[in-house]
Formats: sequence, C-alpha cells, structure tokens
Amino acid sequence: TAPFITNSYPDQGNPGQWLNVTISGGNLDLGDQWSPTSDFRFSQYSGTTNEFSGTLSSWYDDCGNNLCQYIDGQIFIPSTQPIGMYDLEVWDQTIHDWVMLENAFEIPPPRINHIDPEKGNQGELLSVSISGDNLLLQSSGTLSQFKFSQWSGSNMFLGTSTGYDQWDDELYGEIDIPSNQAAG
Repeated sequence: TAPFITNSYPDQGNPGQWLNVTISGGNLDLGDQWSPTSDFRFSQYSGTTNEFSGTLSSWYDDCGNNLCQYIDGQIFIPSTQPIGMYDLEVWDQTIHDWVMLENAFEIPPPRINHIDPEKGNQGELLSVSISGDNLLLQSSGTLSQFKFSQWSGSNMFLGTSTGYDQWDDELYGEIDIPSNQAAG
C-alpha cells in the first residue's frame, strides 16, 4: 500500500500562532517512532508557494500493520502567512517525496464571532471586546481599526483599539456613541 494521509487536526489556525498538530495516515516512513526524522509542511498550489514547515515529535501505529498511524508535531504559522486553503504534506523517507492531503488546513479571513456589549445608548462611552479570527493586522503588528455602522455602511462611528489578546483572538477598544446617533 502506498503511503497516505487521511486527516489532520486542527484544520485551521491564525497567523502568529503555534499549533500542536495531529496527523493520521498510514504506511508513512517517518524514521524512529519517538524521534522522527521526517518533516511536514502546509503549502498552497501543491507545494509551490506560501509554505510553512513544522517538526514531527512522535508517531504510533494503532493497529499494528502501519495502516493506522497517528503523528504528532508542532508548527508556527508566520505572522505574514496569507489567508486561504493549504495542502498538508509529509515527507516519506522510502519514496523520497512528499505525501499530500489537499485542502487540509485553512488560515481563515478576518471574521467577527462576538461583540460584548452588544448594545449601548446615545452619548455613551463603552469599553468593548470583539472576538473572532485574524483580528490583528499581523503583517504590520498594529491593532486593527473598527467601526460600527447602520444600514450597510451608513451612519458610522469609529472605535479606538486599545489592546489585543492573541490567545483568545480578542480585540479590545472603546467606542463613543455619538449623542445624535440614530437608534437601531
């Protein structure tokens, strides 16, 4: 049976993040079980661009015939890594080539999952936390700007970013709701 990869976990991450990765597959020649000498990487366009590499730490075979391998490793996603889907590739020492699982990993675009508090009053100054994915502008290391608007972009008022928690991917800031802001 040719070497293969069936899955990896986690299946997404953010720029600037360290990840512990578990890869499942079979018939992969990785070197010694407790100190593998192979590598793994995520890349776009079949290994031709935007790659970032990790280190394997151990592997084991759950069914005894090398067809149920579970592989552990660590990887750092560079802060300048572009968003998008990535292929997972593991170096096999027998075939001297990369074994690939296409579209196994995603660096998602910035997105907001939650805002706290969710409402305020005209003329009120609020401290807010915004959680989501990729909220920090990693390429420059500066905090993202944010604004609130009504009706798809009209009646805007700006917020001021004051901090960022990289572990929880939360952006902190303040908003001063104008006293003449339309309700809604």
